[in-house]
Amino acid sequence: MVNIRKLESELWEAADLMRADSKVTSQEYCMPVLALIFLRNVTAVSSSLRLTF
Repeated sequence: MVNIRKLESELWEAADLMRADSKVTSQEYCMPVLALIFLRNVTAVSSSLRLTF
């Protein structure tokens, strides 16, 4: 099983590195990030619905 806190920490660290060491603007990577947030929410809702049925 994946340790969620460790994974979250590693993802934040990767995001910080991407912002610090890159000339990529926030507008260039906002859509992929928003898509990941959307997918996370869909997964959470899907999981909760599966538990209720």
